[in-house]
Amino acid sequence: MKIESSRIIESLRTHKLVDGLTHNFYSYPARFSPELVKEIIKNFSNAGDWIFDPFMGGGTSIVEALAMGRYAIGVDVNSLAWFIAVSKTTPISSDDIAQLREWSQTLSTIQADDYPSLEIDELKRHFPKRFLHSLDKLLESIDRLKSEKSKRLARLTMLKVYQSSLNSRDGYPSNKELRQKLGVETEKILLGLEKFLNACLESGFTKQEISSSRKLLNRSSIGIENDKKIREFLRKPRLVFTSPPYPGVHVLYNKWQIASRKETFLPYYISGMNDSQPEAYYTLGGRSKAGVVKYFDLITQSFLSISKVIHPKAVVAQLVGFSDTTNQLPLYLKAMREAGYKEIFPLSQDGKRLWRDVPNRKWYTNNRDDWDASKEVLLFHIRETK
Repeated sequence: MKIESSRIIESLRTHKLVDGLTHNFYSYPARFSPELVKEIIKNFSNAGDWIFDPFMGGGTSIVEALAMGRYAIGVDVNSLAWFIAVSKTTPISSDDIAQLREWSQTLSTIQADDYPSLEIDELKRHFPKRFLHSLDKLLESIDRLKSEKSKRLARLTMLKVYQSSLNSRDGYPSNKELRQKLGVETEKILLGLEKFLNACLESGFTKQEISSSRKLLNRSSIGIENDKKIREFLRKPRLVFTSPPYPGVHVLYNKWQIASRKETFLPYYISGMNDSQPEAYYTLGGRSKAGVVKYFDLITQSFLSISKVIHPKAVVAQLVGFSDTTNQLPLYLKAMREAGYKEIFPLSQDGKRLWRDVPNRKWYTNNRDDWDASKEVLLFHIRETK
């Protein structure tokens, strides 16, 4: 297989906005470029192969795999990630589309006055009463939709609108502003989903085949080899492409940051997902010294389980960042060795690793300088043969 190194390197270092297909339906933290995913899949797999992302996040690798005619397995411990990945890759019917359009066109008639307030203290602390009344009324309107697929996509539309409207602002959007945006974003999401379905069709998957061509699980990667839901797919994945949590780096996988550093569980309320674990649960340990030690133990366990799922000759590619590169990169490579992997350098003849700068990243570490957290390295491994 001839590897187009220059194309992969170019896609690794691009600063283009995440866009295309269903990728921009939701801004999930630490998501990687669809262009990079596309190039990795193109160069390290063939049509009809299985691709595995054991830390799938917002599902970028799942979307690209299906759009390129590959089957996909995605796993994430965060129920919000699962919800987003499922929403991005589930075809809907013409009836679903009609329901969504009717819903978005009638939002202006919904009255929020005198609607019972939410009984969730965390939300009451962060948002004004009228804002919450309107939110609850919109969610109630979604519950009246007939199909689960239309309900899911309507909730995803709300996630996108509320996330963008609350990001980097001190005030709160008006009900009128939110409902106008919901109407516009509903059409954009329907168009993006149509483009995704067309890409899948061009690559050999009909609309009816897409859902059965991917398996998405809301669980930890540790012990995944024993999960009955993927038993039939064991040893099939020829490529792993993923971006695991970064050791010692504060990433809000489970909350939104609003109004100058306030943190809220609002995305779970909007999506209907029930997830209330602490930050360390999603980052494999947290930012403390003990948390970082725990991280490397859990990453070893994760990739040990992954090794029992993938094909013996599979390539494992991953984009990883660190809070302290000098000390943590050697520990990460050691964890991979202990899990049974050997590092390879398919993109360079001199054994150098490829790095990328990530501009405008809002991540925090316990170091004095957050410089390390704004860099990522692209690693490649194969299973060690004995």
